Amino acid sequence: RAVAEKLRLFNGISIDPDRRPLELIITPGATGGLITVAHTYLPGASAIVFEPYYPYHKRTLETAGARTDVVKLRGEALDLDVDELRRICRDGKSRSAFPLKAIIVSSPANPTGRVLSRAELTSIVGCAEEFDLILISDEVYEHFTVEAADHIATASIPGAFERTITVSSFSK
Repeated sequence: RAVAEKLRLFNGISIDPDRRPLELIITPGATGGLITVAHTYLPGASAIVFEPYYPYHKRTLETAGARTDVVKLRGEALDLDVDELRRICRDGKSRSAFPLKAIIVSSPANPTGRVLSRAELTSIVGCAEEFDLILISDEVYEHFTVEAADHIATASIPGAFERTITVSSFSK
């Protein structure tokens, strides 16, 4: 109940901790949560990561029998090229081997600290809707921003809640 209240107050997400199917699961750390998600939803599939990416995201996918598709962020500001994201989504969904099933969002990102803007998150959610993808949102570093309002929970973007699995952590 305390976690549900935190999500409501800080992330703008309302969940029911008593709902079935479950909307909230407590795992032994964020890594345990990421491994559980990958092994449950992604065997034989692929997921997009944004480069530079947290190497453990790729390793977690590999342990689940999944593959990684990479969307490179561009320039010094690490800008998202939405057309490139859409192209990689389209190509990934059309593959028979390791079809694209998810996008891993990490904001603030490890290792860069890059925080995705509302416009970027909205574009990512739009691609997830268009290509029927799961969003796995690694928000472990949500409190590592200049201003608290800089972090935007992926699941708070219109259209995202139903397809987003958010992974967070008490230790950060």
